[in-house]
Amino acid sequence: MAYPELTVDASPHSSLVKLLIRARMLAGRLDARVSVVSYAWPRFSVSDLVTPNMLSGAEQERAVEKELVAAHSAFDEVFATASVTAEWCSGIGNPDRALLGHLLTSDLLVSSIKEPELCVLPHAGELTVRTGVPVLILGEQKNEREFQRILVAWKDTAQARRALHLALPILALAEEITVVGVGDEVSSESLSKVVRYLQNHGVRARDKHMPFPSHDVCAELFTLARHEDADLIVAGIRTGENFVERFFGETTQKILKDTSMSWFLSN
Repeated sequence: MAYPELTVDASPHSSLVKLLIRARMLAGRLDARVSVVSYAWPRFSVSDLVTPNMLSGAEQERAVEKELVAAHSAFDEVFATASVTAEWCSGIGNPDRALLGHLLTSDLLVSSIKEPELCVLPHAGELTVRTGVPVLILGEQKNEREFQRILVAWKDTAQARRALHLALPILALAEEITVVGVGDEVSSESLSKVVRYLQNHGVRARDKHMPFPSHDVCAELFTLARHEDADLIVAGIRTGENFVERFFGETTQKILKDTSMSWFLSN
């Protein structure tokens, strides 16, 4: 299994160059093509909706166009002399809709944890739910070769199994993988089977069972990741409710905003 086609969310923001550099490095390690998608749409305020005016709209359009020019310049800077094959696609429009079309023929969406600035940002979690394409949400870079220590958050569910399988190309890059089960819903025997599954795919791993969790499973998992010095957590997400309630509980939204951690999520 591999990721021949990567799609990068290059929605305009101040840290775009860093994201593109990391996406380029990842594509090189995975021998993948890169499709860099940058669609910009202004963030409207309540006052814009209540009392719209043509001047404000024109100013927003010019500002968005300027953001797209800067994003394209960042792409040229990062990929001009790169050994990986990369293509650029951009426009003014809703970034979620644009990415939905690109993800139909993609193997992995690469995005980052960032706060919205001038432009609307796509919701990576919703995109993976709607398309079935896994998403790699990059936190802050810790070292030159990322994903050396990875935590796999395991529950006996189809979503966790699918995330594990889809993450195999990333897991193959790691030096140390810990399969973590939290609470009495996961047995040590299940974790041992997951470790054997990874070993059968040429990936070395160990398991860790946390039988007595606190009330906040997500926060506990995050604490363990810090303790293990992990730079990526692999997890499955469920469908059926709003996104912030799908993965381990209500603290997800807060955790996904912590820029120190990267996440591999799939539905």
